Amino acid sequence: MNASIYISGPISGRPPAAHDFRLADDLLSEKGYSVLNPMHIKDPGIKYTTSEEIWAYYMREALPMLLQADYVYMLRHWENSRGARMEFNLASELNIPVIFEDQVCGLCSIESVKDPEYLVVDDDGEDKYV
Repeated sequence: MNASIYISGPISGRPPAAHDFRLADDLLSEKGYSVLNPMHIKDPGIKYTTSEEIWAYYMREALPMLLQADYVYMLRHWENSRGARMEFNLASELNIPVIFEDQVCGLCSIESVKDPEYLVVDDDGEDKYV
């Protein structure tokens, strides 16, 4: 059975979000992971009156996906997103290993990430665990 990985990152108000999530999905799938991508959540089919209601709907759908994941993959600029920060905090509290897009050397060693550490590239360009 393949390890599952949830993609987390900024979505709301960010037109390139679909592109960023699709690239990550493709890359992770090529590495053999079962990808949990919140961009695949279906439209609720009803009209919400506020952006807050829409956000809450998508987060209620996304968080159960995250809870199924073996890893969480944080896209760049995740810290600017309220939802991604929530996902990061939940993963951290539940000891789900978090992997940061901007700190992983081409996902070269994602298989060897150990709970709850993650692989980073140091100032000398060497891989190390933090």
